[in-house]
Formats: sequence, C-alpha cells, structure tokens
Amino acid sequence: MRFLNQIPLLPVAAIVVVYALILNGNRGTTHLNTETKHSAVVQKARESSSGQILTVENSNGELIRLTIPSIESKFHPGDSIQFNAPLKNPSRSDQFENDFAALMRRSGIAYIAFAPPDSVTATSTSTGAIWKIRRLQPLLSQILGSTSLNDDTYEFLNAAIIGDTSTLDHDTRSAFSNAGVAHILALSGLHAGIIAAIILLLLSPLNIFGLRKFRIAASILILWIYATLTGLSPSVTRAVIMATAVAIGYIIGRRNFALNALLLAAIIILLSNPAQIMMPGFQMSFCAAASIIITLPAINLNRKRKFTYYITSAIATTSAATLCTGAIAAIHFHTLPVYFLIANIPAVAILPAILGGGMLLITLECLSIPSEWLCDIINFAYKLMFSFIEFISRLPGATLQSIHLHDWVLIPYFLTAALVIFALYKKRKQAYLTASVSIVVTMVCFGCSQKKSTAEEHFITKAAGHTCIVYRNSNHAYVIMKAPATIRKEAVKEIERRYSDYLSLHRINAITAIDGSPMECDGLKYDGQKIEIHDTSYIIAAADSLAADTADYCIIARGFRGDAVKLAHKIHADTFLLGSDLDIRRHNRYADSLTVREIPFRSLRQF
Repeated sequence: MRFLNQIPLLPVAAIVVVYALILNGNRGTTHLNTETKHSAVVQKARESSSGQILTVENSNGELIRLTIPSIESKFHPGDSIQFNAPLKNPSRSDQFENDFAALMRRSGIAYIAFAPPDSVTATSTSTGAIWKIRRLQPLLSQILGSTSLNDDTYEFLNAAIIGDTSTLDHDTRSAFSNAGVAHILALSGLHAGIIAAIILLLLSPLNIFGLRKFRIAASILILWIYATLTGLSPSVTRAVIMATAVAIGYIIGRRNFALNALLLAAIIILLSNPAQIMMPGFQMSFCAAASIIITLPAINLNRKRKFTYYITSAIATTSAATLCTGAIAAIHFHTLPVYFLIANIPAVAILPAILGGGMLLITLECLSIPSEWLCDIINFAYKLMFSFIEFISRLPGATLQSIHLHDWVLIPYFLTAALVIFALYKKRKQAYLTASVSIVVTMVCFGCSQKKSTAEEHFITKAAGHTCIVYRNSNHAYVIMKAPATIRKEAVKEIERRYSDYLSLHRINAITAIDGSPMECDGLKYDGQKIEIHDTSYIIAAADSLAADTADYCIIARGFRGDAVKLAHKIHADTFLLGSDLDIRRHNRYADSLTVREIPFRSLRQF
C-alpha cells in the first residue's frame, strides 16, 4: 500500500485506459459520407512510388486517407485543401487479405479516398508555429539527402532522426527486425533520450553562469519542438512528457517518481487520441518503459564499478523491455527475435555517435560548412552497426516465425511478468517457485493459443491489373495468374505483401507461380486453359481465343474483348464470374447482357 501511495495517478490512468478500450470497442464502421466535395486540413503528407498519400482532417474532425496519383502539386501539413472524390469505409478485399481496415481504424482513419490530381486544390496554408515546425520535416530530409552520405546511411538517419521511414527498403527492415533491434528504426524513447543528452551537453556552458534550471527548461522546450517536428509519435511524446514532468519537479524542488510521469504521459496521450491504445507503438512503448522503471530497482546494480554497472544495466534494461513486450510483438507481427540481447548492446552503444553525427551534419549543412569528412565518419559507423545487425539476423534460428496467438494469452503472460518482478523484489524461494510454475503455465498457454490452419484451400484474389487464383496445399502455395509476363513477378510480390499474415499463419515456405504451361501436382491440374482443384474447375477467359470446354466457373477477366453471351455458348459453366480487374464500363456491359439472357453470374467486385 505504501508503494501505491507513491503513484496517485494510477487510478486515474486505469479509468482513462478503460474509457479508451470501451471507446475503441464501440468503434464500428463509420457512417458513409455520400458527398463528393470536401474541405480538409492536411495532417500528414508523404510521397509514394505512385504519388502522394495524405492524412487529412475534415470539418467534423474525421480523418481521411487521401491518395493522389501525382507529385506535380505537393501538399504539406497545415495546408487547407478542397477535393472532389467519393469517400469509402476502409475494408478488406477478401477474408484472406491482411486486415487493412483494422489498421486504418487503429490509426483513427474514418474514410479512404482516391482523388485525381486536377480535383485537389490548396486554398490556404496555416502560418501557426506548430505547422511551421511540422513543415520542416521534409526540408531536413532534403538537407540530409543532398550530402555525401551513402543511400543506406541516409535512409537510416532519415528514419532515426527525422522520423520518415518511407524510404527504408524491405531488406533493411527485415535485418533490424530479425535481429531484435527494430525499435532503432522507429523514433522511440531511446532516440529522445539520446537527443536530450546531446542537447544537455551542448547547453552545459550555461551551468558556468549558474543557469542550471534555465538549461533544463531550454532542453525541454527543444525536445518539444523536436517531438512536434517528427509528428508527435506515441513513444517520443511519452518520453518528452516524462522528461517534462521530471524537469518541472527539479525546477520547483520536488522529488519525482518515474512511474507517475509515465502514467501522466499515458493519460495525456489517450485523452487526446483514445485510438492510440490499439496501436502497437503505444502498447510496446509504455510496456517497455514500465518494465524498466519497475524492474531495475529490484536488481540492485552495483554502481561502484562504472564499467560493470553500464554493461549490467544495459543487459537488464534490454532484457526487461524485450521480455515484457515480446507477446505484444508476437501478436502484432507474428515473429519473435531470439538473439535480441546480443544485438542490442553493441547497436545501442554505436547509436548515439550516429545520431549525434547526423544532428551535427544537419547543422553544418545549414551553415554551409563543408561536411564530407563527417559523412565519411557517419557512413563508417552505420556500416559497422548494420554489418553486425545483419550478421545476427542471419544466424540459424535468429527469429521464431509464424507465431499466431490469441489476445487472451496476454493475461497469463503479464501475470507471469508480475510474478517474476515480485520474486526479484522478495528474493524468496516461494516467490521464485511461484514464478517458475507460472512461466511453465504460460508456455503451455502459448502452445494452446497458436491458431490452427486447414490442410488446403483456394481463393480468387482481388486485383486491379490481373486475375489470380491462389491454391494452398499444406505449406506450399501455387499462384495461377493471368497477367502479362512483364508484371507477373511484381504481382507475386504484391500477393506476398497483401497476404503476408495468411502465408505466415499457414507456414508457407514456397510460392510457385504457374504461367501458361500445363502442370499437375498436389491436387491441382492445369492444362493451359482449365484449372481443376480436386472437384472444382475454373476457366479464366483472359483472351478471345478459347477452345470450347466445360467448367464449374468461368472467370471473365481483363484481356477478354469478346461478347460475354457468345462466350457462354462456347464455355459451358455453371456460373460466370466477372473479374475485379475488368474495366468498370466493360464489367457493367457484361453484367447487363448476362442478366438479359438469364445466364447465372456473379461479380467479384462485390466480394
């Protein structure tokens, strides 16, 4: 009870958490807005390979994910825009695809929209201080990009300092994730702490003039500017709020308890945006911080030997943070790194030099001071760090893959974590025994919670450029695709991306793309025209020259230019399927003609 008296914010935080969970539990599909003319303010803006993706907020406070297939007219945070586009509720193309709708809901996105470039106009630009700071982000990215940094180093600094992860390639993300150091790529409390230390170091001359409190206040102000610049991510906001609370306590001469500062940060973030409680970044950031704050005092590290203290504290901090967030990471990302401890300590040791060098590089570039020498140092430091991370990520068994757990497993998991921490404080045999039994029970729960999969199944994907059937037999998948040879390889990669959760759940270790060549294997038979999967047969009409045949289903796909009724006379099928890749006008014309002739059909656009 004495411990609870030290954290008076705990009941308030509990109420706010319950409020946020209830609010998100009641958050269903937003009522569809049928208007096509909209006014909004740009909150976030980034460029993609095909144009711009904006997050805008309308007059009702609803967030819209707006895609514009052009970068000729660039939009920035704080711009007021008008656009003409129908709004859609986020949804999955099919039940096998990754849940894009859930991701959008967790991000607070109410609608998605696609607007032609000529339908979007900027009406004004906000001149407020916050928006001015937010608009500095792309400018700083350009400054880094104009230096002699290697591409890999630039991409890392762009993510780790400025918060723009859009330029990171897949191989880099995979290496950091498999080694258990993915948190280094995304702005977190670690980055904020390093940057705060650098700021305090730069402002240390103020101590000479007796301005210690002013130095602390100035550092906090700079940290808030930095957090605003990088988009106020939950982890950085959490760190800055905690630092602010501690700084205020120091300035007014009051003793601080770190857990109160953490609870205060959670309350502020959830009251301003309750949807954050469903985001992996928020969950992992706060769980990691709480585990470190609670666990480290129980270990009683010896501070007399400085070197030993820093090594043991680094090990303890990394272990506490990773173990208390492991289940959350497994539920969201379906993987769990094994060698996280080996990878984290050297990587975190090198990180301050890279971040400090990056900040100094931006400063020198702004002052037009030659900085090639500094780029060489940063390139070397990053190469050293990444080479080590890549080595760890390629070790046998570096990552446990295909972990698919139900959410209820978090109850025994965190109960076990609490018992382990309790045992560390009590240091009694009974407490250690109880924690050990709880660990065994939790491992059994993990095994029981692993989601089961069927032996085989097949489905038709929804894509705008081609028609594709995916057939899975055990842990092998076959892709029968009617697509031009020039895009077939990219189309398979798109399937791997869109259905990554499905492939992981079924532990698929190989995908075979089938072109026009006949083949027969694993319950699948393909003669170049007809696809037979056990007792079900398909014919994909992607060209006008088809031989007469019979099938259960005939899919009229992109590439067919003929008459749908004549096709029905040639291909005798129980049901015709209008492919999602058909041009909408051709699709509607075929639907009308099949309806008139009473030929049974269904549209794949509706599923």
